[in-house]
Amino acid sequence: MAGSIQKIWEESFKVKDYYSILEIPKSALKTEIKKAYFRMVRKYPPDRFPEDFKKIREAYEVLFDDHTRIEYDSIENMPEIVRLYYNRGKQAMEVGSYDQAVKLLKEVTKVYPDFSVVNSLLGDAALENGNSGTAVEIFKKLVAQEPGNASFSGKLAQAYLERGWQKKAIEQFNTALSLDEDNVSLWDDLIEAHAQNNDLDHAAKTAWDAIEVSKRNDWDNLPICTALIHLSLRRVDPDDLDKVLKEIRISASRYSDEKDNLAWFLANVAKMMRRNGFTEIAATVIETAHELIPDEEEINDFMKEIQDEHNVRQILRSLSNDAFFPPHYTDMIEYELDREMGLIEPDDPEFDRFTMEMDVIYELDSERKYVRRLRRKYPELYRYKEQFFNRVLNISQAKNLEQEYYKKYTKYEKLY
Repeated sequence: MAGSIQKIWEESFKVKDYYSILEIPKSALKTEIKKAYFRMVRKYPPDRFPEDFKKIREAYEVLFDDHTRIEYDSIENMPEIVRLYYNRGKQAMEVGSYDQAVKLLKEVTKVYPDFSVVNSLLGDAALENGNSGTAVEIFKKLVAQEPGNASFSGKLAQAYLERGWQKKAIEQFNTALSLDEDNVSLWDDLIEAHAQNNDLDHAAKTAWDAIEVSKRNDWDNLPICTALIHLSLRRVDPDDLDKVLKEIRISASRYSDEKDNLAWFLANVAKMMRRNGFTEIAATVIETAHELIPDEEEINDFMKEIQDEHNVRQILRSLSNDAFFPPHYTDMIEYELDREMGLIEPDDPEFDRFTMEMDVIYELDSERKYVRRLRRKYPELYRYKEQFFNRVLNISQAKNLEQEYYKKYTKYEKLY
């Protein structure tokens, strides 16, 4: 029993402190804290390391504010039992045991009721546990006590957003950014608040404002670029998308020491582009990723996939523009290509195929000239319907083919 208690005690002091998270000494100046924050954001971008990014944000926001930093530094002077409750509460937060975290942290507040670092963690636990009303009250009190703390204003805004109060959240995020315009997470949150308020244009404008601030103050804007990419796709704005990609290339050239993360960021962007049908742009993006880390097998394999698909799409475009062919040939092949690439997940692919193939079966004899020309002129496309097209060209089996499809027609007519 004594051994297990000792183990719990020892484990409680293994919580990584905020200085270690940012990889800075305890004597670090505010400018050094900010530089460390940007460096760690580049090292652990939110799209690849969401949990690490969350810890980096927490460490930065506590240490960058003078008052919360003094409070945090004083934790080591707390009585050991109080420190035990604090560290165990932090551990419970990290593993998602928010009810347990609240119980443990409340033990700390019995001794230190006005300790804002601990009260902020209680607000975080309430928010994570779905108690946004409680979180609002906690953060409103903290903002009233410390109106110059950007983190508390941002957390109140996040609590408002969880309540569905987008306009109040937007106002509060703007307040937070007026206190710390270099907080990447606050910009990202404000963009999301505008998006949740169904104002995608304002969300995009906010993102571009953030990029201008990043240029002026020299910080990495890749998380903002990620948000802009999502917005560009939702707004169907290819021009904005092209501008974002230019920003990404600029970042890649400026932060060459983080080539691996930049390359994987671009690879994820390319995958997202491909899923949304922007194959040509995806090909350009993945080529940039390949240039950064040319020996990465996974990126190279994905680049080949995208390039192959891009080539097929170009050939498909040629078929679509070929006046000799009726449009249903393009439709049939594009459907198979989209399914192969995972761009569509139809409820009944067999029925979809049947309806498209019937366009050929209806006029089987006259359609053969198109199939022959397709095989000769566009062999890369022919393979997507090779089995069906081969049967169409087999004149000796024409009657059987027609009978088979008319039976299917009768069956589907009853079903649909």
